[in-house]
Amino acid sequence: GIRASVPEMIQICSDTIDAASGEFGESLEQGQVSDLVEYHDSRGFLEYVAEEMKGLAATHSDAASQALLDRFKPILAKAQYIVADLIPAPTPRASVTDYRAIAAQAADVAKKAQ
Repeated sequence: GIRASVPEMIQICSDTIDAASGEFGESLEQGQVSDLVEYHDSRGFLEYVAEEMKGLAATHSDAASQALLDRFKPILAKAQYIVADLIPAPTPRASVTDYRAIAAQAADVAKKAQ
């Protein structure tokens, strides 16, 4: 099935990071975190991606899959850094523009993997 294909799953993970960046954007008002529910949705999406990545790394030990995951991991880490705090400071760690740029990097990796 789909889950078996690393490129397919990377595409889903990339789409999820994009959705997470949207939730983060929704959490902001005038550049400040004003909606904790949206902020936590963004965080939750990234936690889902991290779990999927762990599962893929464990079940696909071939070099190509591992290389693809290795390209994706630092991008995910950059997104996770933005929403790392459970209770964020009013001024976020990055702008939604920064977050969207990270999502675009994830999309680029996914596209090249197809």
